[in-house]
Amino acid sequence: AFVWLAGRAAATVAREFALGFEQTQKALAYLFRRQIERRAELEGYAEGDVAELPGEVVAAFQEDAVGRGPLVVDHFPGLRDLHQVLSSWRDTGASGSFLLTGERGIGKTSWLNQLEREDVPVERFVPGERFTDFARLAARLGDQLQVDVDPDDPLYSLGSALTEGPRRVVVLDQAQHLFLADVGGYDAFAGFARLVNRTCRRVFWLCSMNTYAWRHLIAVRPDAAVFRGSAHLSGWSEEKIRELIRARCAASGARFNFADLVVDGMEGVSTQARLIESEEGYTRLLWDYSDGNPRAALHFFLRSLDAERGDRVRVRLFRAPDVDRLEAGGFAGLFVLAGVVTHESISFDHLVEVTRLERPECFIHLDRMAELGAVVCENDLYRVSATWHRAAVRLLRRRNLLPA
Repeated sequence: AFVWLAGRAAATVAREFALGFEQTQKALAYLFRRQIERRAELEGYAEGDVAELPGEVVAAFQEDAVGRGPLVVDHFPGLRDLHQVLSSWRDTGASGSFLLTGERGIGKTSWLNQLEREDVPVERFVPGERFTDFARLAARLGDQLQVDVDPDDPLYSLGSALTEGPRRVVVLDQAQHLFLADVGGYDAFAGFARLVNRTCRRVFWLCSMNTYAWRHLIAVRPDAAVFRGSAHLSGWSEEKIRELIRARCAASGARFNFADLVVDGMEGVSTQARLIESEEGYTRLLWDYSDGNPRAALHFFLRSLDAERGDRVRVRLFRAPDVDRLEAGGFAGLFVLAGVVTHESISFDHLVEVTRLERPECFIHLDRMAELGAVVCENDLYRVSATWHRAAVRLLRRRNLLPA
């Protein structure tokens, strides 16, 4: 009993210490931001014109998923455990399925890109569209995995072909595209769950899904618990965000001037020391504003840069979007926004089904958010823009409009 009580006490103390340390970091980030905001009000914010920056800088701060190379930061929690699970599946014939969750921009695709095995082939599949009918999904999977699918009995034919075929790992990224939050919108995922259960001793299914889509799914569908293992990618630490920014700065080959972020001069402290302190303070600010989301941190750091002569760029405070402008559309507008965030990307017709709004009203809210730059449309799919995503998520959480 003494050992148990001592362990509980030590765990409580450690948790409170960690929480206090993080709160201290956030307080420092807030104070630093207030200081440079006052300076920015006098001297101006960063222009945020990416087109004017050197091409090497823009390339280094790309937001796309990465695989290998100098842009990669070694931060893939849970990947080693997955390799152990895969080895056990290979050796024992146990059931194999694994789900990776995390919010948009947290690094799920980069995490999946690190998976390489010499003992079993790894095949990748990205839906690219939303499926609500399993027959269509089975046909696409059959094409991708090069097996025949009978359209009259897609589950049996695809399942039989996979169980009789070679052992393989199938990586399915963006699995939030396998359902729609509407009556009848879960048939594709239900069929997929049955397929996983039937084939998981021969095929290891590794899927990734948006956090908010997964929270919604497990709340309404009992068959969502099909995955034998899981990992969740949470926000990066301040140190990892700083490592990410420094790695991208080094890869760009440019020289970064942090002089505009030096808020005061202390007697006896060298200019170089103040510049270093300002650089650390600014990466702390990015960590706090992005909630540790690496894509958001990269996005806003790039928009903190103003081009100077040659390979020099000046770092200034970025202008954050005004979240009050999102609330101007009222509750119905926020409901539309929540539908977009939960599904990550969604067509207009599907959004009308999800929100149950009249088409003209739904379009008005989407069009208003598009004018703000909060929502963009690519390939007939609407998604929240990278600039507004952090602000949108914070607002929807505060209004309890995202799955908890």
